[in-house]
Amino acid sequence: MITALFLAVALICFAAAVWQALRTRQRPVRGPLTIIMAAVGCAFLTLAPDVQLLESQLWPSLGRLLSNVATLCAAAGMALLVAALATRPGRPPRPAWPRLVPLLVAVAVLAVSFFLSHGPQGLGLFTGLYRSQPGLVVYSLTYSLYLGLVFLDISWACLSVVTRARGALRVGLVLMVLGLFVGLLYLAYKVFSVAREVFTGEAAEGFCTGPFAGVGCTASVGFPAIAALLLVLGIAIPALGPRIAGALTGLRQWLAYRQLHPLWQAMVSRMPEIVLDTPREEAGLRFRLYRRVIEIRDGYLNLAADLAGQDRPAGDPVAEAVAVLRALREYQPRGDRPAGHGRTAEAGLPEAADLRAETAWLCRVSRALRRAELSAA
Repeated sequence: MITALFLAVALICFAAAVWQALRTRQRPVRGPLTIIMAAVGCAFLTLAPDVQLLESQLWPSLGRLLSNVATLCAAAGMALLVAALATRPGRPPRPAWPRLVPLLVAVAVLAVSFFLSHGPQGLGLFTGLYRSQPGLVVYSLTYSLYLGLVFLDISWACLSVVTRARGALRVGLVLMVLGLFVGLLYLAYKVFSVAREVFTGEAAEGFCTGPFAGVGCTASVGFPAIAALLLVLGIAIPALGPRIAGALTGLRQWLAYRQLHPLWQAMVSRMPEIVLDTPREEAGLRFRLYRRVIEIRDGYLNLAADLAGQDRPAGDPVAEAVAVLRALREYQPRGDRPAGHGRTAEAGLPEAADLRAETAWLCRVSRALRRAELSAA
């Protein structure tokens, strides 16, 4: 199950990296995003238990080193990316070397302490070796210290921007901060468990049957996966957010267009002249929705005299639907053309909020009218 979880997270990361790499628009953040996603994917791929068994055939616990180095590279890349995004317009970007030099030092310390020690064959669990091999203690503390400092650096940069951000960018920043907080919990537990073994001899890491099988497994296995997913979502949502919002807006408009059909059909059957002259096939969904609202509005103008004497409590769609049905039954076509006849819907669209409010009210009336027609039938 743990291997499946890690491989699933790696697959998501690689898919996000490919998506970023194949984007046609040239943006300064495209390269860093691709590297970050690929590095996180490599970290989880090389740390998956079954993959570690294969890597250990080359060098004992090699998967542990590869995964940790990939994680540090992803964290440093994310710090550079967030710092660039947090730079106010007009200010020169901050130099990258203050973040890259500590990364190189940390990777060098990891490699030296790892190859000077004797890790176990298999999953790269250093449990039981910290007291006898100080190099593994240096390895674990270096990894945790560097990653913790980078997490704090990224968190500070995100929090400095989140108040100025809006929409999908703000959601992404909040998710990143949550992911970093979960990551800090994992690192704190890691330092605690290593220190506990050094001073008491109690095992720092144990074999887990599942990512949430107890407090220790949740902190050492579940938290990294949760943190990575939150960070991936935090990075992806600002790019995907506008597309998702556009799709949801299109879905709402389509549903509203369909919901308006009973009210529109009832009016058109009695007043076919209210249909505007704009060809339907040339209009987009939002334009067709606006056209339908205008046609219903023209129908209301024709029914003004018949509706004037009826009891129509404000905000009651059922009473409004009953009044419209009664007015349609009593409606008599007049010789003069109604206000909407012969016009096209080429005028500018109203404000989105006004259109949404009027459409929502007419949809409620249309649904009530449909229920009234079904009851009468």
